[in-house]
Amino acid sequence: KDASELEGYCNEHHVTQHDLLRELAIHLSSQAPIAQRRRLLIEIHGNDIPAWWIDQTQQPIDTRLLSISTDETFSSVWYDLKAPKVQALILNVRSKIYALPHFIREFNELRVLNITSYGIYPTELHELALISSLSNLRRLRLEHVSLSPSIQSIFELKNLEKLSLIMCEIGSALESCTVEPPMLSNLIELEIESCYDLKEVPPGLCSLDHLTKLSITNCHELDALPEGLGCLSNLEILRLHSCTRLSRLPESVGKLYSLVFLDISDCLSISSLPAQIGELNALRVLKMSGCHGLEELPDSVTNLTLLEDVICDEETSYLWSYYESDLCDLKINIVEEDRFANLMKIVVAQRAGQMEKKCDDVMAFLTQNMKVAPDQINHVMAVDAVGGEAGMQE
Repeated sequence: KDASELEGYCNEHHVTQHDLLRELAIHLSSQAPIAQRRRLLIEIHGNDIPAWWIDQTQQPIDTRLLSISTDETFSSVWYDLKAPKVQALILNVRSKIYALPHFIREFNELRVLNITSYGIYPTELHELALISSLSNLRRLRLEHVSLSPSIQSIFELKNLEKLSLIMCEIGSALESCTVEPPMLSNLIELEIESCYDLKEVPPGLCSLDHLTKLSITNCHELDALPEGLGCLSNLEILRLHSCTRLSRLPESVGKLYSLVFLDISDCLSISSLPAQIGELNALRVLKMSGCHGLEELPDSVTNLTLLEDVICDEETSYLWSYYESDLCDLKINIVEEDRFANLMKIVVAQRAGQMEKKCDDVMAFLTQNMKVAPDQINHVMAVDAVGGEAGMQE
């Protein structure tokens, strides 16, 4: 691959679909009888389960993609659903507590499971142990949910290839990661993004022998990586973007002999790079803009003979200019620094851990002292959150 094609250049771009196209696709997929639809979208308001579902007999539905959306009043009371051919399951939730449906244990063909919470608070997931029965699951994505120690069932998925934890409340869930017995033996990609309370990466994750991509980004409480990181011998891509409290890379990073892409951009607290970084013989792209604490580079960077692109701010580019003559293929790409964005990263890092507690305190005060109904508070907070996000973008 050309260096410009490597992971990271398009990673922060998003594809959107016009609402009309989405509605058209939904309309076309809903023309066939329910039992024959290859894509089935179900919306549940309260506990109002569709009549066809309640009346379902022994005849299974033929769907391959199943999407179930529930609102904040859903009490996780499930009826049995026979859908043996389902390969992708999408669960959109809004309630503060949500139990996985028991019938997924019969989804023997399931390859993809996506659980997303759209509530104000991370949804507390129950019955996670059911996931361990999904022996053919390849991809699992959890977004804005609160994980519990029962996450151990996820680590038992021997065929899982990609695991994504987005905006999740981690707590002590990852403490159950162990080296023995081996876990997630076929995992290729691990993505952890915007998990505000993630403070450390458990050493057990360094035993993922087949891992080729590790992405831990926007985790503002993370201050250290395990010393065993160098054991990930097949790792090709390491992204640590915007881990603002991360102060250093472990010395064992030099043992990542397959690494071709490293992103430490906006890691504001990194003050030095380990001398062993010069042992990354396969490294071709290094992103490091916004590393304002970095005052010098180790002389070992002259050994990075395959390095083609360094993406950095103007200040860091001066550090690399001393080594350009030793690295004949090196191109230094200077990105324009957004000082306001950097300031906001620091503010977010400081406030992230406090936000949920403040929301709890406000809700308790309004409910007890001003007799305001919780659903009214949720509505106001949801509107305020949307407005605040729009303001940040402006």
